[in-house]
Amino acid sequence: PDGSLEYCGRADGFAKVGGKWLDLASVERQLMNAGCRDAALVWDEQAKRRHAAVVLACNSLGLACQSLAAKVSELQALLPRDTQVHVLSELPHNAATGKVNRGALVRQLAAATPPASKSELQPGVLQVRCA
Repeated sequence: PDGSLEYCGRADGFAKVGGKWLDLASVERQLMNAGCRDAALVWDEQAKRRHAAVVLACNSLGLACQSLAAKVSELQALLPRDTQVHVLSELPHNAATGKVNRGALVRQLAAATPPASKSELQPGVLQVRCA
């Protein structure tokens, strides 16, 4: 009503990571080609954290920790630094469109992830959380 504009964020699926533009959809496709049934990269604005949520194709949540860690290590090369990886049994989807409900996913990951200080996040170290 007063003529001012409100910036609501980007709607094109690109993010600036390390000074370079990154197409999140292409990274998600690479994760799916590497053995994930479903994948989503999201940014938690409130906690200032980058998350990668993946659902492994072989439904391997029952894998031994070493096997799961090995699989996630394979995916590490595809992800931006300082990304927390969450292995989930499924991602929340919008019933009407079938697309990943990113808002619900961020809320789900925020509820499951304990707060971390900047000193806990080491550059180049992948943090894995399973849910």
